[in-house]
Amino acid sequence: MAGREARWQEILQEGDRRGLEYMQQMAGWTRTGYHGKRIDGVEPGRWERALPIVTTWLQGTNRQGEPHDHSHNLFARMAITESDGKARALDTMRIRPAEPDPRTAQWRRRTRARDPLL
Repeated sequence: MAGREARWQEILQEGDRRGLEYMQQMAGWTRTGYHGKRIDGVEPGRWERALPIVTTWLQGTNRQGEPHDHSHNLFARMAITESDGKARALDTMRIRPAEPDPRTAQWRRRTRARDPLL
């Protein structure tokens, strides 16, 4: 039984990691420069790759106190810009379109990982 539980935790964490990697790929951006008014139809600011700051915690129950293993990921509103290492605001507009896919990636990983141990 202990081996089964350990394997299940590995699968949950691997699925969560893949979802976070997807979010970093899709939403790991910050805006630098001025992004207010366009000048001659051109956006004067830039979008730069950034490393989101995320904390993850594992939860073993649902709101009713029943067993339900899952994890929560909390994104800070800042990210570290890859070009200069400065902390800047995370471009949250990029998170919204990407939001449903991490859950799909996590579910896919858990489903594919089912084996005789589970």
